[in-house]
Amino acid sequence: MYSVGENFQYIIDNQKLILTVVGDMIIKNLEYLIVENNCKERFIFLYNDEKEIIEIIKDDALLKNLFEIWNSEFLGIKEELNLWEEDEDNLEDNYLDSKIESINENSEVYDFSIDDLLINKGEI
Repeated sequence: MYSVGENFQYIIDNQKLILTVVGDMIIKNLEYLIVENNCKERFIFLYNDEKEIIEIIKDDALLKNLFEIWNSEFLGIKEELNLWEEDEDNLEDNYLDSKIESINENSEVYDFSIDDLLINKGEI
């Protein structure tokens, strides 16, 4: 399976292009890869992971439909997930800091030493 950000080579119009996966989507058990070249031209490929077959979609009507689906339903989802993952540690730190602050605010401060406790207990 190709992942977002991964590169591969493909020959289009007798030119070998290096393409970068910018998105993927599964529709009716078919996996589509949305890729772009270094000129930011986008293409869609049908990908079969089991057979390791990748073929470019050339049908204009199908391409238009797939791009519309990707733009409306899939575009931005990966970025949102990546932002969440990047902020996850920060969110955890903020949560822990707020819990510690809450404990500190709700705790009584005692001014005594361990010796004071032992003396009161009669052990010293």
